[in-house]
Amino acid sequence: MRTIVGRKAHETHGLGDSICKVFAFNQFTTSRDRVQELIRKKILKVIEIPAPDILIPSNKQNDDLAYAKVDAFIRSHPEDGIAFVLPAKRTGDFEYASTREWFKRSYAAGRELRMPRADDAAGTLKVALHIRRGDLLPGRQFADLAHRMLPDSWYLQAIESVHKVTGSRLDITVLSEGFEGKYRSELGLDFSWKNALQHINCEIVEKIDHDFLESFDCMVGADVLIGSKSGMTHLAGLMNDNIKIVPRMWHSYRGSMQVIELEDNIQTDALEASLSTFWKARQVNI
Repeated sequence: MRTIVGRKAHETHGLGDSICKVFAFNQFTTSRDRVQELIRKKILKVIEIPAPDILIPSNKQNDDLAYAKVDAFIRSHPEDGIAFVLPAKRTGDFEYASTREWFKRSYAAGRELRMPRADDAAGTLKVALHIRRGDLLPGRQFADLAHRMLPDSWYLQAIESVHKVTGSRLDITVLSEGFEGKYRSELGLDFSWKNALQHINCEIVEKIDHDFLESFDCMVGADVLIGSKSGMTHLAGLMNDNIKIVPRMWHSYRGSMQVIELEDNIQTDALEASLSTFWKARQVNI
């Protein structure tokens, strides 16, 4: 139906199209094309790993135990010249506890190829506010999952706590997919972040429906990333070395530091206590 009416088949931020630009994988591993060429020439033999029971991990998962069967199967084929593949649609693990540093290195290389980092403005705290809206709004691709949207009030509470604890001037970038280039609240209504945050010492820039790479780089480079129930937030949060304020969701943030996971109802005292701890540690490191 989307094709018939002239809309995109999948209204997403296009991570699939940008993945090779996000990560310079070719600098650290053999290219996919080269592997496929070796398979076609029968230089590599393809062996499918028996369908493993890979669930979405909790924060308490022990990888050595979770992947013991997969590890044992691979070890049972010690010979060279094998390409192992997982069966399609049988994996639920999107965690990076064991591979985070490798992905970070690949991301840094890709970022440098795209655009070297610019010098940051002194005296301000960069806050990236990633709000999932576009694909969950009525009539959009995942409208049936609208319950994953957090209200604007959730993000306002988080920003107010950051401002209160740090006492810094905030340089806030709002990143979201909206409607016709404009931000929409969880109810699909117009909403102005500049008006909502007039009482806070901050500068606000809204980047609605902007390029994925630009938005992702902003999230990874932020001093404070305030995220959503989104795979994009999850991946950026794992690449970001600074403070992350994120809603508890179906993925864990194992392997990443300075993460504050919140419920849908923010407990302000607990949030500000965690923020204070991370902020004091940051000041000492500086």
